Amino acid sequence: MARHLVLSALLLAGAAPAAAGDLYPHELRARAPALHRALAASLPSAREARDWLPRLDGTGGPLARVTLDGRDWYAGYVCRPHDCRDNRFVFLVAADGSSAAGLLRLTREGGAARLAATGRPGAEAAADLRLRLDR
Repeated sequence: MARHLVLSALLLAGAAPAAAGDLYPHELRARAPALHRALAASLPSAREARDWLPRLDGTGGPLARVTLDGRDWYAGYVCRPHDCRDNRFVFLVAADGSSAAGLLRLTREGGAARLAATGRPGAEAAADLRLRLDR
């Protein structure tokens, strides 16, 4: 009984991340702090995205659990509201919260797209990020 109470308390305190399909980028800070810290440390500094990227406050879908380069990751995306195609950040955050990697596409009105990469993903993870950027 005591063991179940301790496990329940840890889950409620955010010590373990929620199931991937039940977790959205904007919820990471509250529901999976270790994942949020890893991701926040890897975010690119982009003036054009400062209104939505640092808080992961944009349009985003549920995170997916994937295995790439022999590691378990949570994969997700967030983009500028009403402008997902041109202003989008896709990311992978290690399931253990140890690292994160991402790819940011920013497009100024009438301008060319600019890409910024973060982290040090392996070859398989880097290829996955490129595919997710264009979904």
